[in-house]
Amino acid sequence: MNSTASRQRCTGESYQSLQALLVAGEDACRIPAALPAQAELEAAIALRVAKMGGLSKHPWGIEKLVPRADQLNVDLLNEPYVVSYWAEMLLPRLVDDVCDVRDAISGVGGLRYRSSSSAVRLFRPGMVGSVLLKGFDPRWWERIARRIYEREPRTAVFVESDWSRRERAAGRASRESSVMDPAIASALLRRVRATCGLGEANGTDVWCSAIGHETFWTLEATDGPACSELAPLLTDGPTGLGWRVNTFNCLCEQGRDGCSVNMTAWDESVSVRYLNLRWGRLTITDQTRASIAEMNRMAFR
Repeated sequence: MNSTASRQRCTGESYQSLQALLVAGEDACRIPAALPAQAELEAAIALRVAKMGGLSKHPWGIEKLVPRADQLNVDLLNEPYVVSYWAEMLLPRLVDDVCDVRDAISGVGGLRYRSSSSAVRLFRPGMVGSVLLKGFDPRWWERIARRIYEREPRTAVFVESDWSRRERAAGRASRESSVMDPAIASALLRRVRATCGLGEANGTDVWCSAIGHETFWTLEATDGPACSELAPLLTDGPTGLGWRVNTFNCLCEQGRDGCSVNMTAWDESVSVRYLNLRWGRLTITDQTRASIAEMNRMAFR
């Protein structure tokens, strides 16, 4: 096994690109951690797109990730329905008649974008860090964003140059009340391709819950890799985070349904569970292809 194989498994980067980093004297085996503001942006994005489901083997439609401390490049599937899903989930809009100010924004509060000929850059005004979306025609994103604005012109704050007043209030309230560590979600996003299984389709999900001062993260796959393959990528392997395995309930080798690994993150009060549901090997059928074609057609309507 080559020295960069673990990182390739986590990010989808090519062997050649990582070898080029080694030649340049950079660390091509470990995955760099995001700076605090970058981690906060990545966490907000990850928790929004994580509900995508499994119409391909690529978790959340991500084919490749190129991580740096202050930026994350994300190559998405070259399918309009994937780009449409990301835009719908991420672009912020106002929500009326809410009881809690934290719920006053749908999407990622403060998120703005800039398109070039080859990519769409996601950022928050006045904050360090960005996510660069690539792998598709950026004009798709522009068309979809325009459709969202035309549908919701009064609430679409993503067209404003700076944070709106309600976005700032919602963001401030969320930060003051949250016990979630953005670094956890950022680290999982930067390694999400490690959840790819052997089938043609797999759904990956991430969520967080809290009880008192303890937080519980779940990384769930419908047909992911064996626990023994994934755990080292998050714990003590070359791409590991220093997390510790507490319990190992793996039935992968027996081929039985459902298995899990429970880990403790950097803080003893933070638990992370990998749950492999093993719903059965999914395949892309003619009906699935027809559904994708219809979603691609609807992406611009």
